[in-house]
Amino acid sequence: MKINIINDQKNFKFLYIELHFPSIGKIDRFNEWTDQYFFGFKMSFPTEIYYLNDREGYWHFSLTLLGFGAKIVNQNGF
Repeated sequence: MKINIINDQKNFKFLYIELHFPSIGKIDRFNEWTDQYFFGFKMSFPTEIYYLNDREGYWHFSLTLLGFGAKIVNQNGF
């Protein structure tokens, strides 16, 4: 889920918050090349701490623990 707080594409100014949740799902696909069905499941529980700052108005911070977390991005120009 992504929440835009400031979104000014003309001046490349934006601030948004993105919420992360664990991913659990079923895989049920048909492959046209081999005419076979594939089935199974997937589970994703990523963990990360990420911080980036260019000292000119852009910074990015992300904290995710076992799939739950948030990303905050701010940019004030090019």
